[in-house]
Amino acid sequence: TNYTSGEELFGLPITRYPELEKIEKELEMLGRLYELYTSAISTINGYADILWVNVVTNIEAMTEQVAQLQAQCRKLPKSLRDWEAYRELRKTIDDFLELLPLLQALSSPHMRPRHWKTMQDITVGTKGT
Repeated sequence: TNYTSGEELFGLPITRYPELEKIEKELEMLGRLYELYTSAISTINGYADILWVNVVTNIEAMTEQVAQLQAQCRKLPKSLRDWEAYRELRKTIDDFLELLPLLQALSSPHMRPRHWKTMQDITVGTKGT
């Protein structure tokens, strides 16, 4: 490793640095988690820029992309599952996947003005609760 190259070069006994090796592994895992986290957040937040009229055409791609993020999240090392950042990432992905069927239903061509009016009445009535 990087820590012992000087000792090897001069033929000195190799000193082990278990703390540094542990930190190096943790940093690698954090790097993978951070990369996935930033990808997930930018992907999901990017969906907010899609106009409502285009949701129908994009819903399948959105579902596929977020499902891929979920699969990548599940492939991360099990030791990361205790970390708050992992739990937050998993919740963000899972919450959006749960929201997609609702978006799909709301973007259906069968939604009529009376349906939107009913939803408006219900949601306006629940603002204070």
